Amino acid sequence: MAVARIKESWLFVVAQAENGSALVAMASVNIAVINKIAIGFFIFFLFIYSIRHVDIKHPR
Repeated sequence: MAVARIKESWLFVVAQAENGSALVAMASVNIAVINKIAIGFFIFFLFIYSIRHVDIKHPR
């Protein structure tokens, strides 16, 4: 968690120095969307894997 916070604050400083706060807002939104997609994909993968695992263990 500490490393991620350091990276976020460093990106924030760099983006403000280069292009101002609009870029920071866009970047934070993009990071949030990417995180949600990644978490959703991970949960979906676990769901599919568990279904297949159960089917293999207990064939109907």
